[in-house]
Amino acid sequence: KCAPMALFFGARNRIEYSYEQEFDDYHKEGVLTTISLALSREQKEKIYVTHRLQQEKQLVYDLIHEQNGNLYLCGPGGNVPPQVRRAVVEAIRDCGGHSEEYAENYVMDMQIKGRYNVEAW
Repeated sequence: KCAPMALFFGARNRIEYSYEQEFDDYHKEGVLTTISLALSREQKEKIYVTHRLQQEKQLVYDLIHEQNGNLYLCGPGGNVPPQVRRAVVEAIRDCGGHSEEYAENYVMDMQIKGRYNVEAW
């Protein structure tokens, strides 16, 4: 049995949504409890994974902080990794009522302990 797991998937459009059927099957089976898509070119205003993380910040806080979860970020480098990190810090700060310093230190501790992993190119 897996702990609750959320997938935040970003792409330009649904055609680039790799493994859609597999992810949907995992969701139906309960392996993935949440799937949040950010398809940046499928509407007038661009929506990115960081927007979805901000919209779901209570979920992010619950999974990462309250349930001692892990974060795995895979994708482009550049601005994405620091923006995702910022969204996680904000979720911990805003939803947990913690200070900015506490939230930053919490994420740093996650990185040190191997709970916050980034594979970016």
